[in-house]
Amino acid sequence: MLSFCYVCIYLHLKIIAAMKILSAQDYSQKLRVSIQASGKLSLTNETVRCLGIDASSRVVFGQDDADPKVLYFILPDDRTRQDAFEVRASGKYFYIPTKTMFDALGIDYTSDDAAVLFDLVRMESMDEEAGGKVFKMSNREVTDDVE
Repeated sequence: MLSFCYVCIYLHLKIIAAMKILSAQDYSQKLRVSIQASGKLSLTNETVRCLGIDASSRVVFGQDDADPKVLYFILPDDRTRQDAFEVRASGKYFYIPTKTMFDALGIDYTSDDAAVLFDLVRMESMDEEAGGKVFKMSNREVTDDVE
């Protein structure tokens, strides 16, 4: 979870500037998810830990109106939300059964040429509208042709 410390600079009891301290701890987290060959969306251990995800968590996905290729990963405030996907656990491994969704969106996750990986980028300005914590799923193309 991101936490920020606010600092105000005072001069004769007047605020002359305000700034937000950006902590290295907040930006060292690597929140990532990947689509497995089975169509399941798997979550890294660090993503599970940092976002406080457990077997009772649910996730909603959003699609950008202007660019349908842009997807959002939303942790809803309401865990009983009917349009949310259940997070499932298998031992220490967490995944979301998303095969049908990715098939409908035309995302090729079965190709031998590339893995489908996403970095989760926090979009705090969208939280209120979405009813939860919003993360943009930023596509990371990884191919076997590493030089």
